[in-house]
Amino acid sequence: MATEWVAVGKGIRYREPDSRKHGKRPDRYWTIVYKRDGKTYNEAVGWWSQGASQAQAEELLAQLRQNWRNGQGPQSGNAGGWADGPRGTSQRASTR
Repeated sequence: MATEWVAVGKGIRYREPDSRKHGKRPDRYWTIVYKRDGKTYNEAVGWWSQGASQAQAEELLAQLRQNWRNGQGPQSGNAGGWADGPRGTSQRASTR
């Protein structure tokens, strides 16, 4: 059965798949949704069991909106500048 998205704020949503648990409760997969240049973007924040939360999603979306206004910094959640991103772990391999 497909799980439905639950919107918890403007541009923030999660889903709870039946197949994945966090303790006794269903795990939550957090995402942000935004429109930029006429396109709709859906970007992953992460799983609740791996440290992602609504607060982190809100923080990421707020930072992106500020960057759009200022024209500086990462313009999407998948940009290289988010290597230490919302989950606090580096996604980029070390070059040393």
